[in-house]
Amino acid sequence: MGTEEQAPVSNVERIVAFMAIGIGVVAFLCLIAVLMAPLLGVPAASLTAPGWQVAFLVAYFGLPLAVLLLIGLVIARIVQNRRHRARD
Repeated sequence: MGTEEQAPVSNVERIVAFMAIGIGVVAFLCLIAVLMAPLLGVPAASLTAPGWQVAFLVAYFGLPLAVLLLIGLVIARIVQNRRHRARD
């Protein structure tokens, strides 16, 4: 399996990979911030401010979006490798 040649990596794949990593890291940091805020003494009334709501929504939607991007990237890579092997 290690001797099989793989298809070259396209720029679109690199962009999608870095988008998935970036979105995942930002969403994880927002999740940590939202979870740590009450422990660090942030009053519950201030958690309804727009900034905290945005942080919550980024964490809520960002992690699943990053996972979907990674799944799409894996599927696209599998398809490209199969097409590349079929040409040879």
